[in-house]
Amino acid sequence: MPLNASLPARNTAPRRALGLWGTLKASVALIRDKGPAGRLLRLTVLVATLTVGISGPAIYGAHKLHYIGVAWGVALFGVITVLLIFAAVLRAAWVLNAEHVALSRLRVEVQSHALQDPQTGLANRSHFMDQLARRAALADRRTSAPFAVCSLELDGFGDAAARLGEGAGNRILARAGDVIRDCVRASDLVARLDGDRFGILLEEIADARDIDVLAQRIVSAVPAALEELAAGAPPITVSIGVVMKSSGQDRPGEMLREADAALQVAKRRGPGRFELTAFAD
Repeated sequence: MPLNASLPARNTAPRRALGLWGTLKASVALIRDKGPAGRLLRLTVLVATLTVGISGPAIYGAHKLHYIGVAWGVALFGVITVLLIFAAVLRAAWVLNAEHVALSRLRVEVQSHALQDPQTGLANRSHFMDQLARRAALADRRTSAPFAVCSLELDGFGDAAARLGEGAGNRILARAGDVIRDCVRASDLVARLDGDRFGILLEEIADARDIDVLAQRIVSAVPAALEELAAGAPPITVSIGVVMKSSGQDRPGEMLREADAALQVAKRRGPGRFELTAFAD
């Protein structure tokens, strides 16, 4: 998923975005800031405090001396000064909070992007290996149903991409990823590992026959979904290698290599095949 470049505009509808509590927190954070902005704001608040402190006795003295105009002038000066400083603090708080929201949103999108393959929107290899390591560690800590590691490859993709162009190749990869994801459960993880190779982490498998049904579904669904996109090129099929694990004694890289080895066995048997190695511990 590409980064979303449309960050929120600064100070857009700040009252709706902040609310009273957000404004107060942002104001306190700005006043406590150790940078130039914080020092300037603290100095401004000090000046406002001194202005109010001086204005009070001045108004009282002018009133006692019957200088009513002077008293009103000093009072008006004090009120305007305080209001201007309060407005400056509030404005600075809005700016600070808007920038914080924008940076937080950008940080989330960057982190999400770092875990995804940009062409397909699936998990990337790094995220897949992290989740595989997590699942392996979980298997070692408690007794649970076996899990499975799948390695998939699009047979004929290279020829199709060379004949149809890079744009068509990217659309084929994206469509294949969507179909594979639709074939598995929501709890399973589908990733694009590299090139035209995909991986699946099947969380809990009740029976090896479940994998057989899943593999048959993918082997049938992917070529049918790619017929239109790959028109004018040799048919694209998918080969699958699967390894079932009842524990996580192997490292994630070793588990994936076992699945890759099963994939090579499937490819030697012909396009559109799958090979299952059960309980390879």
